[in-house]
Amino acid sequence: MFPELIAGSGVRTISVSGDTPEQARAVLQVLLESQFAASVPRGTSREFLLERIKNQAAALTNLRTVARSLQENAKTVEGASEGEQYSRALAALVSDIATKEIDLWQLHNSLRGMQPGDVIVQPTTATIPNPRRLLEKLIVVATLALALTLALVTLRRQWRRHSSSGHAKLSIA
Repeated sequence: MFPELIAGSGVRTISVSGDTPEQARAVLQVLLESQFAASVPRGTSREFLLERIKNQAAALTNLRTVARSLQENAKTVEGASEGEQYSRALAALVSDIATKEIDLWQLHNSLRGMQPGDVIVQPTTATIPNPRRLLEKLIVVATLALALTLALVTLRRQWRRHSSSGHAKLSIA
């Protein structure tokens, strides 16, 4: 079952079929590579992203400079209320710095375009079946099924013997 895709979300599903799984994978690979190439910004889009990265990096540098200066001033303050003001200002700056770092990370990701890891989820060892473990599990299940069958047959025979030898049969003529 596939999750519902929202129109305009940019999420696409691609189904490929071929005569062989290898052929289908090759076609899918070509489609994905063309999508990856198309996702890399070019021209004015690239220039706009580079300008935003430059501006965000400069703003981040300024925020870090102010934070260092604020830390130095806070060390020299002896009054409690003034020290609290420095602490609040520093906390706000740290939050702003974290926001700018996230913005920069997102801009760099936009600049590099879509990558295979963004789209393709590689199977983990938990999702790849191990034929030997599968065979071991099948043998255990078959052995348990056989033992259970034999136990039921034996129990049935015992029950029949017990019920026929222990009770006198009544016959009505």
